[in-house]
Amino acid sequence: MSDNLDLLAALETDIVNDSPVAPTLRRCILLGGRAGSSELRDWASQELHGHKDDASLPDYRRVPAPIYINATVGRTWRTGQLISPSVIPEWARETFANGPTFFEGIGQIEAMANAAMVDGGSQHMTHKFAMDVCAALDMGQPFQETTALYWQVSSASLTGIVEHVRTTLAELVGAIRSQTPVGQLLPKGDVASEAVRMIITSSSRSSRS
Repeated sequence: MSDNLDLLAALETDIVNDSPVAPTLRRCILLGGRAGSSELRDWASQELHGHKDDASLPDYRRVPAPIYINATVGRTWRTGQLISPSVIPEWARETFANGPTFFEGIGQIEAMANAAMVDGGSQHMTHKFAMDVCAALDMGQPFQETTALYWQVSSASLTGIVEHVRTTLAELVGAIRSQTPVGQLLPKGDVASEAVRMIITSSSRSSRS
């Protein structure tokens, strides 16, 4: 890669052309490294690699979704029966009522969104405690066996996560460009870092207030 590559201009081109988000984030990492902005580099890296825990997970990676079960009741097999969160045991109710959380890297989420569009417009997502909840639902029901508990997540919801990151990229690049003349290959490090603080950190605080 040429040392003279205008990474900021390349990012602008990616955004205008609706390029896949993951390669654009990789450019962002390079721009952050060359400009000396650890904030920009770290944000892009985290979106690429995914989030490790609930504490770092942004709100846009939490997606409301309807809850379904598969079960045998007597001699009847029920597939894709919509249930209310109120029937789920109290210890797991909030977890399932709030919908699935997506810790994965943005490239994986983008692939899931594309797959959902092909596969009927949605994907099934489950939780590590799903079978424990199934067992609790069957207690005291001798003729019932619940075999699956899952959310049905629409392709639109998955695409919404990807588009949020794409829009954030556009906002970051726009803020950086406003302080970086066309033809200047690299923004100042403090300009890039301030863009991250203004657009990402501040919006994260306001969404939790």
